[in-house]
Amino acid sequence: MTSTVSFKDKLKQIFSVILWDLKGCKGSLMVYTILASVFTVIIFTLVFVLTADQTSFSPLFSTESSPKISLSEKMQVFQVISSAIIGFLTLIFAIIYTVQIFSYMHNKRKVDFYGSLPISRARLFLAKYGAAYLFSIIPMLVFMGIIAIASVCTGTLLLPQVTNMYVNFIVGTLACISAYGFLSACCGTTFNTVIMFIAVCACYPLSMVFVRAYIDAFFTGSYTGNFSDSFITNALNPISAYFGNNLIYWIIFSVVCIALGTLLIMKRRSERAQTSFAYYIPCHIIKVIVSFLAGMFLGTMFGAINVFGNGVGGFVFGFILASAPTFLIVHMIFYKGLKQIVRTIPIYAGLAVVVIVGVILINLDVFGYNTYVPKSEDVKSAGLICSEYSTVGKNISKYYTKSAGDFTDEADIKSIINVHNEILTKKKTNTTSKAKFSSVWGSMLYNTLREYASDEIITVAYKLNSGRTVTRYYSKNLLEMAATFGYEPIDYTDDTYDVDYGYSSSGFTQIYTAAKPVLSSKPYIMKYSGVANAGLNEDFQVSSVTVHALTKTYSEDSVYSSTIENEYSYDEKEKDPKEIATGVAALTMENREASLTFVNEKARYDRYSAYLNGVLYDPFALLYNDDIFYDSSNDEDSVYSFDSLKYIREKYSKDYVCKIQLTYTNYDPEKAKKFIFGTNSTESEYYFVPKSYTNTIEVLKKYGLLKADYTLNKNSEYFNVPEYGDYDTVYER
Repeated sequence: MTSTVSFKDKLKQIFSVILWDLKGCKGSLMVYTILASVFTVIIFTLVFVLTADQTSFSPLFSTESSPKISLSEKMQVFQVISSAIIGFLTLIFAIIYTVQIFSYMHNKRKVDFYGSLPISRARLFLAKYGAAYLFSIIPMLVFMGIIAIASVCTGTLLLPQVTNMYVNFIVGTLACISAYGFLSACCGTTFNTVIMFIAVCACYPLSMVFVRAYIDAFFTGSYTGNFSDSFITNALNPISAYFGNNLIYWIIFSVVCIALGTLLIMKRRSERAQTSFAYYIPCHIIKVIVSFLAGMFLGTMFGAINVFGNGVGGFVFGFILASAPTFLIVHMIFYKGLKQIVRTIPIYAGLAVVVIVGVILINLDVFGYNTYVPKSEDVKSAGLICSEYSTVGKNISKYYTKSAGDFTDEADIKSIINVHNEILTKKKTNTTSKAKFSSVWGSMLYNTLREYASDEIITVAYKLNSGRTVTRYYSKNLLEMAATFGYEPIDYTDDTYDVDYGYSSSGFTQIYTAAKPVLSSKPYIMKYSGVANAGLNEDFQVSSVTVHALTKTYSEDSVYSSTIENEYSYDEKEKDPKEIATGVAALTMENREASLTFVNEKARYDRYSAYLNGVLYDPFALLYNDDIFYDSSNDEDSVYSFDSLKYIREKYSKDYVCKIQLTYTNYDPEKAKKFIFGTNSTESEYYFVPKSYTNTIEVLKKYGLLKADYTLNKNSEYFNVPEYGDYDTVYER
């Protein structure tokens, strides 16, 4: 029968439903308003009172007074903290509103009552969605407006990051409400709906943590750095949308959930209210996820402690021991007994078979992933990146796959293959399954600390003649972490003195030596050194240049230096550190402006040979090693830093007259999505400059940093005055 209700009447019906739900949620809305108001005032008070006599937030509890923080800075801190609290409250109360509003589907009397109203099921269901969303978003936006008005009144605009936070809150609220509404349509009780929502939001991400750790532990050389941000990791966890992860996916997810929920509610029988489930598929999915998580936890533990004397045997025993009872318990919670348990046994059996067979296969490395190294004749091009010898390449995840096309010369390809083999030969050959299961826990810890801990990374990449690209990513921290938890993939027993690199406790030392032909090559330096890319990469800019040189009497370069900070306008070229950086890169000063237009990689490389004038083509061209060099033959100052000018002059040549330290600021857009502050990372490079670097020397003299005799000009405006006076007087010889 054709509906005779006009569009205007339909809107009235929806509006009436929203007003009706408003009465039921009035108490929750009042609590939200009170809490948000109180916390906003608390944060405002703390920010302004605790920082009244401080210049930064680090010495908040210091008794020393200092110049005041600017009002704008205080307001920005207030914006961030108060907005984060508003977002948290919005998440909690959005779920509360949604539970209250959709509970009508789980009460037979309410279902019958709403069914008697002159409004279709679909329209009623969508109106409920709208009510839950409006009750969540409108109060949040009101407080956002209050924060914005308070900021504008003090002459401060909302930070872009804060604005992005509210966008995330809007999408996250939509995702949570739509997911819960869909589950409500599938469940027969509010209890089951709440339990399912909590279970999927908690257990699915934790299950993915195990999946990621198993990839790291059983596939040595795999890269899972982008795993935490991928939509697969949080595909069933709508709460992650509040943190800005994959917003487009969550918008699509919300639309799908609303559409499916509406479709199901139209076909759902009224008598399904107050039964366990109206539709069973989501229930089976939740049982599989929870059982998988429990089984992986105990299975990994038993595998690590070598139950039955075999890691795989221990895993199988532990997985079944934990997952089977968990599957049964979850079923009994949902169904309030053993009803239909026999029908669901095949689902559990399928889960157990897939997991156990899968773990056995990856433990045996049946695909040869851990030992695969291509033959040189099968490789069209190859690449290698070492984080310790690559300033631009610190963000290796951005470059390592593309590096497969870096080298096409047969000798270079063989050098890269040799490095790859060197890494693999340092792995223990008797790696047991017990050791692999133990390393899963180390992988979890490493992945948790990945963004906060320094690491040494070596990657290799090959482009095969078949067109396939093969990549491997080796992390020193991950390998050492695995060793701590029972898996020792690197043999440290041969960590003896290395002629080029001195002593080191790092298992990567001899690997670096094997990689020297690649790391010191012109193409590698041109592509991955910061100095050769200064001013050419919009996200990678010189922030300061520090020059260490000899003075009249004292020869240790760490005593005296001059620094130019990049805090001036680029129009003031006489004070631009980029000019020095370009000079060090050996691009002639006459062609500096032209060089800055060489954004295209090939164009820069084609011009490379014409303008290059002496970048060091040995491992010291890119020095990041802070190890100590021991030389017992030198009675005086027998221990000195590997990166000192004194060491270079005594070991190589007196023609090296200064060391230049270039500091770069690298904007990381990925970190900008996660962190409100600190989205710029800082990297440094050391370069040792001989007299033959005529362009660089002329630039240093032009700025007054060096004298005519190549010594440091202590009268320069950029000279760093020692804190404890003139060392030349102290160390006069």
